[in-house]
Amino acid sequence: MSTHPVRIFAIASLASVALLGAAHAQTSDDAIRRLEAKIDALAKENASLRSRLTKVEAAPRAARPQQEQGYIGPIGNVSTGPTPQQVNAAREAYAADMAVKYAAPAPVIPSYNWTGFYVGGHVGYGWGETGATPTGIVGLLVDPFTTDNDSWFAGVTFGYNYQAGRIVLGFEGEWSWSDISGSSNTNFLFGLVPGATVTGTYQNNWMFTSATRLGVAFDTLLIYGKAGVAWANNDYSVSASIPVIGFNYASTVSETEIGWLIGGGIEWAFAGNWTMKVEGTYADFGQKNRTFDGIPIAGLLTLPVNADIESHISTVKFGINYRFGDFGKTPVVARY
Repeated sequence: MSTHPVRIFAIASLASVALLGAAHAQTSDDAIRRLEAKIDALAKENASLRSRLTKVEAAPRAARPQQEQGYIGPIGNVSTGPTPQQVNAAREAYAADMAVKYAAPAPVIPSYNWTGFYVGGHVGYGWGETGATPTGIVGLLVDPFTTDNDSWFAGVTFGYNYQAGRIVLGFEGEWSWSDISGSSNTNFLFGLVPGATVTGTYQNNWMFTSATRLGVAFDTLLIYGKAGVAWANNDYSVSASIPVIGFNYASTVSETEIGWLIGGGIEWAFAGNWTMKVEGTYADFGQKNRTFDGIPIAGLLTLPVNADIESHISTVKFGINYRFGDFGKTPVVARY
């Protein structure tokens, strides 16, 4: 059975069209897949560059040259050097890093300067003891006794400080009017004579101290100790009475005594050149033999009256001082 030529041509034409269509479809699919692969590669490169830039910005400057030695290309090949985009990104990151790392020098910090002369006033409270031990013949008739002394005092202050760093070294003098006093009774004639009494009295009239101060300054606060010499003008009085025979006796010895002084305190600059302080001191004047008026006996002879006397004074005071000149806040070199 023979086939018609026209039918054969038509069948052949349709087969060719089908084959061409299949080939074209296959070619379009390949092109789409290649385009998608390139898009994925570009996306990966973009993500890699973003990650690279983040690391460059976060890493120390010394480590950046190592991080910028190479990059991953779009096809996965390793480049021998940074791309222009990486170089620009590194420069921008370095410039931003320099702007952050640079800091202006710290400002100069003002600190209180304690150097200079000053004057002021003070008021305080003092207390202490005076012990008396009669000597000689009187010592056989009168028992030893002790007076407890206390009262207020007030006076003036002057001095000079020199500051080096935190250390403050200075001299200070103080004069105080004082009413520190006390009295005590003791046995006379062994207590065998009714009404026979002996009374001893202590009175401090004034004190003057001259001391070296050494302290540590914490800006407007100064903590210090002091040591030096103290002078005290004291009245020592003794009186005796024997009513049954009408005997009365009284004598006073006034002495300016010298002793040693120690103490310490805290001073605060509360308003420019004005400072206030709280201070405690202890002054010891040792033991000395004092001679009182003698006791006349029948107008024929005089019985000497002597006693070993020792005394000490403790004080606590509050004071306000004023410093001359510009000795308030002054600049010091700040520490970095």
